[in-house]
Amino acid sequence: MVPLAEAWRSGADTWTADQRKGLRERLKDPQLLIAFESSNSLKSDSGPAD
Repeated sequence: MVPLAEAWRSGADTWTADQRKGLRERLKDPQLLIAFESSNSLKSDSGPAD
């Protein structure tokens, strides 16, 4: 899972409308992601490599 801001910086701004819709639809499927508040705050909207 990648934050939307990271996806945009990584090239989503050049995607077609259908590609963006596909990402948005995948985000509708809820996933349980557990993170400590401090870890979540530190990562901000960084990508997985960061």
